[in-house]
Amino acid sequence: MYINLLIMYLTNKKCRGIKCPEMDKIRKTLTLLQTVVFSAVLTPILLLAAPAQADGFVCYSEAEQLQIQVYNHVNPEDGTRTPSVMILSDLSMEEGHRFIAKFSAENGELFADGARYFARTVAPSEPELESSSEDIILLGHSLGTLLELSLAIDFSYERPVAFGQEMLGVLEFVEQDGQVSWIDMMCTRYLRTGE
Repeated sequence: MYINLLIMYLTNKKCRGIKCPEMDKIRKTLTLLQTVVFSAVLTPILLLAAPAQADGFVCYSEAEQLQIQVYNHVNPEDGTRTPSVMILSDLSMEEGHRFIAKFSAENGELFADGARYFARTVAPSEPELESSSEDIILLGHSLGTLLELSLAIDFSYERPVAFGQEMLGVLEFVEQDGQVSWIDMMCTRYLRTGE
C-alpha cells in the first residue's frame, strides 16, 4: 500500500506541488513506517546493549541438595568476563545455615576458562568460618583433601542462551591423587544490569 502511494505520487504530474493532498498522505505514511521500523530494529539492540554489571550461573543438583553460584565481573578493563566468586550451598539446610564455602578470584582461589570454573580447595575466604577446609565435607569429600573443584557448564559466549534458560553442567571433585568423581548439575544463566 505504501509503495503504491509513492508510485502514484511519482507518476502523477498534477501532484508535483507542495500542497498536494496525496503528498501529505504519503509523507505521514512514510513517517509512520519509518518510526515503526526504527523502533522494531533499534529497541532490541538497545536492550541487549544495556551495560551488564555481573553475569554468571546458578547451578543445582536436586538429588544432592547442592547449589553452586558463580559470578563474573564484566568490566572491560579487566577483560570481557573474569571470574569473581563461587559460592557453595547445602539446600537441605534451613535458610541462613546453607553456606558451605566461598572461593574468590581476588584471593587466588577461583579461575575460569570460558564456562569452566576451577576452585582451589584452600581455606574459604569467609573470615567468620571457624572450621578449616579439611573440616568441610562436601558430598563425602573433605575440601582439604581435594586438589580442586571443577564446574563445567554447557555454555559458550559464542552461542549464548537467554538469561534464565537451563543448561547442563558437571561438578568434578579432583582428588590430590588424580582420581576424579562428579555429579550432574542443572544450571541457569544469571545477569545483573546497571540501574
